[in-house]
Amino acid sequence: MRVGAWVLAAVVGVMLTSAAAHAQGKAIVLFELHEAGGGGNVNIVGQCLAGDGRLLWGGGEQYVGVATAKIRERSVVAVPDGAGGAIAAFELEWLEGENKGDVDIAAQRISADGQLLWNEGDRSTLVASSKWRERNPVIVPDGAGGAIIFVEQHAPPGSEYAGDIDVAAQRISADGKLLWGEGRKSVDVASSPALERAVAAVPDGAGGAIAVFEFERRDGENKGDVDIAAQRISADGQLLWNEGRRSTLVGYSKWQERKPVVVPDGKGGVIVFHEQWAPADSRNAGDVDVAAQRLSPEGDLLWANGERSVDVGATTQIERNPVAIADGQGGAFVAFEIEMRAGEYKGDVDIAAQHVDSDGNLQWRKADDPRPVASSKWLERRPYLVRDRDGGVIIFHEQWAPAGSENEGDVDIAAQRVSSLGQLLWAEGRKSIDVGSSRQIERLATAIPDGEGGAIAVFEFEMRGDDKSSSAVAQRISADGQLLWNEGQRSVFMPRGDWLGRAAIVVPTETAPVVVQGPPADVTATRPRPAAAAPKKGHVDNKSKGED
Repeated sequence: MRVGAWVLAAVVGVMLTSAAAHAQGKAIVLFELHEAGGGGNVNIVGQCLAGDGRLLWGGGEQYVGVATAKIRERSVVAVPDGAGGAIAAFELEWLEGENKGDVDIAAQRISADGQLLWNEGDRSTLVASSKWRERNPVIVPDGAGGAIIFVEQHAPPGSEYAGDIDVAAQRISADGKLLWGEGRKSVDVASSPALERAVAAVPDGAGGAIAVFEFERRDGENKGDVDIAAQRISADGQLLWNEGRRSTLVGYSKWQERKPVVVPDGKGGVIVFHEQWAPADSRNAGDVDVAAQRLSPEGDLLWANGERSVDVGATTQIERNPVAIADGQGGAFVAFEIEMRAGEYKGDVDIAAQHVDSDGNLQWRKADDPRPVASSKWLERRPYLVRDRDGGVIIFHEQWAPAGSENEGDVDIAAQRVSSLGQLLWAEGRKSIDVGSSRQIERLATAIPDGEGGAIAVFEFEMRGDDKSSSAVAQRISADGQLLWNEGQRSVFMPRGDWLGRAAIVVPTETAPVVVQGPPADVTATRPRPAAAAPKKGHVDNKSKGED
């Protein structure tokens, strides 16, 4: 591949490790690479990053092409394969021919040394390719060297189901074979007339997975209401909750629940975090909170007697964009943005965090006063969590210079370490540590533990002047907040050549997804529980959509 003919349009958010890879001090980073000149072609490429900052594939000067057909391959997600490599899934958009405009999902496995293992490296494996448009893949390991891939299925415009969105899944083995639906079609996870979208998922510890997603009603008195629903799928593709007839509602109230995030609870169940949006015609209009609920392996709601979600961030400000990671003790850490709605600091955005134990109890502060983590005069956004080795977390985030300031337009990367007790450990708790802080634009992509109590972060580096080139860069920060690569003076640059960057997406690591928006607590406590949802009726099976 001639690097000069392409531009990097996304450090698309995939940095992964496995036990084997971690022991060798390596991580795999995958990217989108867009054709220069607006040709429309998009490829997936990768590079391997050593623990000392060296680039290991292609002599450090070029990428390994993971998916390089003359179509748009994008929205890549990936998990470790358990052998030092990775399994990646991504969208394929056809640019010409009878399938022009259709979007499918494909996958490929990459070895620890950068070799493509499926189809002799000549092509990707189609995972979901019905007449509907498959988008936004989510991938989790299956515990046997393969993976389970969840997708949104969008009905074609002009069809009888136009506007509908469902959730489907397929399992792929370590050798690239499709294991469900006789290898011909995906399994419907949620296929009611409602809109099912924004999937998040984790392994269930038994070869299957638990998926959560938004559920928007399209008709009836609750038309337009958005709740959070969930379903568990077994290793052989069977839906386990409610006899497979309907999903389990997780977050539901007169408010709108959005953007689910899920982590395993260590006992076969999950903890689900989500946003709650106040109704537009209520006294809390414009407010957004963060709440959580725990589900058992059987799909029972375990917190607050199953009657409501537990408030995590419920101030009168706007809490949004939650990210979470399991704490290893059955609970979870969660971080989110807080935007001020009034007063001197109106419009300012900070980062706050909370620790929730396995019983749903808040460990750091009350819901109406979450733990501040980053609150400078700049705008702190897009938190990302990494577990440290002492029971706490490292929280990375972006810092945006205020409009009208001398640094307007600048975006940096910073981090703070928080102990299990909620203490800020770096810079005496006064400020975050700069990880990427040039006069250019640094955008956070993803991060992983470095195995020694610190972390490695990958982010985009975009020039701000006439030269709009962009690169993918990485930096390692120690457990005590020291930058370790290039004596902390500069990050490790991975791409070479002329690039153009955009915001990254977060995907699962080997254990749980992180990556991927109040009223007083007593208002939440009195929100009425809606009537039980009617059994979900599948409106179409995959055969009528076209076999995969």
